[in-house]
Amino acid sequence: MMQLAIDQALLRPAAPFGAVIYNCTTGEVVASSHNECISYITHGEMQAISTWTQSCDAAVHASCTSDSYGAVAHELALASTGAPCSMCASAIAWMGFGRYISSLRIPEDLYFIYCFA
Repeated sequence: MMQLAIDQALLRPAAPFGAVIYNCTTGEVVASSHNECISYITHGEMQAISTWTQSCDAAVHASCTSDSYGAVAHELALASTGAPCSMCASAIAWMGFGRYISSLRIPEDLYFIYCFA
């Protein structure tokens, strides 16, 4: 899934941050996005969360309402191409995603994946 997040990030080279939300069990992608550079809050993670919550009326998430995002989110993972800022980290935590994966590049060209539940 990280490759899909990277592909999203490459859509906006000036601010290359992408995010993908997917079902941990099935691998189904339910939302993806990248920094939009529209405002200071349109980070990739926030855009993906917004896309997912807006799609909750779709048949695949028919049981999801604004009061029950967490009931569905615990089954989902959010993969992001960078470390989340405090705004994005808070949104990720409040949504109740079952897993968060962030890819961080360090000077030695090593990649770390941080997962927390």
